[in-house]
Amino acid sequence: MNHITLHQAVPSARSSAVPTDHIAEELRFYDAHLRDVRGLAAGTREDYIRVAGLLPQQKFVECPVVIAKLRPDDVRRFLASQLDAH
Repeated sequence: MNHITLHQAVPSARSSAVPTDHIAEELRFYDAHLRDVRGLAAGTREDYIRVAGLLPQQKFVECPVVIAKLRPDDVRRFLASQLDAH
């Protein structure tokens, strides 16, 4: 998958870093879950995906996304950095 494909699937999922193929794939799965299971509207999904895409872009830069490798401290640091940024 390239950035254009992700951009079409998630129009406002813009970031200074282009998600790698494996991160883009995980974001597509998450988008489908938000749409099909949670019933969220496109705009809401786009916001969720934008934020959700930042953590794996930081943690899994050059390797496949393996959620089991995420630790509570990884998530805490990510959330703290997001709060500090805003």
